[in-house]
Amino acid sequence: MSHVRGNVWLWGTFVAATFAYLLFIGPTEVLLPFVVKNELHGTAGDLGLVLAGVGAIAAAVVGQRGVPREYMRFIYVTWTLATLAVAGYGLATASWQLAISCALVNALEADGTIAWATAKQRLVPGELMGRVSSVDWFISIALVPLSYAMAAPVAHAIGVRSTLIGAGVLGAAVTFAFLYLPGMRSPRRLVTVTS
Repeated sequence: MSHVRGNVWLWGTFVAATFAYLLFIGPTEVLLPFVVKNELHGTAGDLGLVLAGVGAIAAAVVGQRGVPREYMRFIYVTWTLATLAVAGYGLATASWQLAISCALVNALEADGTIAWATAKQRLVPGELMGRVSSVDWFISIALVPLSYAMAAPVAHAIGVRSTLIGAGVLGAAVTFAFLYLPGMRSPRRLVTVTS
């Protein structure tokens, strides 16, 4: 689609998400329950508390205050920090520490996603929105099955905690690097920043 190819902020973000998800989704979904059960000797209830999603509720602040003017920078900084917080899963020694890491992941991811959805709504022509969103999902999650498939073998090779720490650190580095693609931060401002 020519509109996507002609806008670095679109295709660059799709590709950034592809590689970030490859690095952290599988380890998070596969290894976090393993850590709770086998390393912290927690229960299903403990895992439920860790995954409660309190952070996403806190992120509703962005919905109330509006998207910052430097929205691409905001999106990439929040997503970078959310991905880096995944490393906290590998560093945690108690369920409450996992819960804090999870709250950070959820809050920061939600903040960035709210800003991303707002940017698309305001900058992509209405008649192209459905197609652009479809391409977004298709590209962004393309490598997620591979991420799931690789989580256990990588954890077996380097350890569960090292895999989680590596997933967070490498995923954050990849995400942040895409902010510096030429043209990624322009257009810098939304036409209407807050309603």
